[in-house]
Amino acid sequence: MIFNYTSGLKEDCGDISVNEVLDAVVKLSSKILNSKKVEILKALDAQHGSRTITSAVDAISQQLCCPKSTVWMNINSLKEVGMITNGYGKPAKVTAVGRIVLTTIAKEKA
Repeated sequence: MIFNYTSGLKEDCGDISVNEVLDAVVKLSSKILNSKKVEILKALDAQHGSRTITSAVDAISQQLCCPKSTVWMNINSLKEVGMITNGYGKPAKVTAVGRIVLTTIAKEKA
């Protein structure tokens, strides 16, 4: 699939494939994510969307032995960049992009 990316800069970016964009996002994410965010993503992914965000934060805080405020701060950052999704009363889940990033990071460390 090819799409034409248009920015407010009015630059001609040409046609960019979805795979090229996804590759760039994964590479950028794996470089930017700190170890705490990666651990939180792993822990949330292991819950398989079985908890609300509040319940997930409580469990992750205990699992990682860190303050809830730290988990909340990192969760909010991950939500902001689209790696986690949740809704009122709905389970917190790692998005497809979040899983791809986790897989890529795991492969890089192996």
